[in-house]
Amino acid sequence: MKPTLPQLKRCLFVALCFLLLTNTSQAQDLDTQQDMTIDAKTRTAVIEGAIRALNENYVFPEVAKQMEQALRGRMQRKEYDVITSARTLANTLTQHLQEVSRDKHLRVNYSFEKLPEFNSNEEPEAERARRQAFQRQVNFGFERVERLRGNIGYIDLRGFMNAEAGSETVAAAMNYLANTDALIFDLRQNGGGQPEMVALISSYLFEQPTHLNDIYSRPENNTREFWTQAEVPGKKYLGKEVYVLTSRYTFSAGEEFTYNLKNLKRATIIGEVTGGGAHPTRPHRLNEHFTIGVPFARAINPITKTNWEGTGVQPDVAVPREQAQHVAHIAALKNILATTTEAQQREQLQSAFASAQRELDKMNTPLAAAPSLAPIEGVTLPNTAAAKTLSAFLTAFNTGDLATLRRFHEKRGGNPNNAQADMDFFSQCGGLKLHSVTNSSEYEIETLVQAKRDQRWLSFGITVATNAPHGLDDIRVRPASAPSDAGKKE
Repeated sequence: MKPTLPQLKRCLFVALCFLLLTNTSQAQDLDTQQDMTIDAKTRTAVIEGAIRALNENYVFPEVAKQMEQALRGRMQRKEYDVITSARTLANTLTQHLQEVSRDKHLRVNYSFEKLPEFNSNEEPEAERARRQAFQRQVNFGFERVERLRGNIGYIDLRGFMNAEAGSETVAAAMNYLANTDALIFDLRQNGGGQPEMVALISSYLFEQPTHLNDIYSRPENNTREFWTQAEVPGKKYLGKEVYVLTSRYTFSAGEEFTYNLKNLKRATIIGEVTGGGAHPTRPHRLNEHFTIGVPFARAINPITKTNWEGTGVQPDVAVPREQAQHVAHIAALKNILATTTEAQQREQLQSAFASAQRELDKMNTPLAAAPSLAPIEGVTLPNTAAAKTLSAFLTAFNTGDLATLRRFHEKRGGNPNNAQADMDFFSQCGGLKLHSVTNSSEYEIETLVQAKRDQRWLSFGITVATNAPHGLDDIRVRPASAPSDAGKKE
């Protein structure tokens, strides 16, 4: 059965929910859940089911065949025979499939909880209600809408939700900022979503209907065009500069919005190269504990005739993600100052410019002379805002005490209710033992940790707010390989 447009939306929504949830301190990566032992029959069924789903649905049939050949070659060499862990099988298959396809949307997923049967042709009422409730809960992706100093609009957009349901929220945000002199879209924590919402928001930025993007679907064997709307609720945002902030976590529809505006020369892109995922994905149930997300479509830009798959979107101004907002704010103020002659307005703009420049200069001040923080479990941490928050979080987290975690979030300006999700994670991993720091900047840190309960190795990273008290903006938990000194380090 060919997927209809509503099915495409639901497929994109499933992926977006996961990306949004994993961008908050309330979430745990699916790979942190309890593992289970699998036998040869289950292992073979999962692999064969994955091969079948790929051959029937993957957007590039020839690549699907290459992936099948790669998996069957490994099966013949009995590489999978030693795998008895469900989590390891899912992660290993994902790695092997991505090695061939280079497709970051393609994943085999494991769930300890039994997965219900689902029919992609019909959406159960319970699922529809859950989807709608989730979208309302996250305000249709609009995390913050505010007016910065110097009359610069700012929208922190975490996802592109259902356009029809979220249209009033879009109109409210855009109308609130209609009288600003420049607009910044912050997509640094945007995991993607639906192309219809990309088109709706973009409609406020173009006077005439404008061709944004096409999506080719292999199962339907057709191409759908996406254009901006001629009319929108409220005022359009025309004749003023637009800036888009990106990071390596900007993904999928977040990248489409960025790529569209960049190639249409409607926005200046500031930040980091994005994640590189341009293929909409559809879930397929392999059995009651495994699914595979199969990219079945691809974006085609009407200007470049290609997309950002595997390469990401290159920024116009490349800066670390934590500096991007200040750089965009300064650029917007400088542009407005160049055309402003009224004395009082110039004075206000110059004051805002100087303030933003001071904040940026603080970020660029070398920190090498600063003493290191007190070691945690023998690991020396850099003296940065991110490391300080990480140290405080791990200390609170490893107590396994709900009240302690609530106090941590309250002290850092966060939501104390996040502590319950932290406790759920603690019950799965039994605490985290810090092994080493793998990457660090002032507001971001990546570490290698080991789960105390079952000794699994994990990549554990956080991003913190740039303003004190530097609360958690983002927690990332992913499977990791054991270090070379595993078992030797105390």
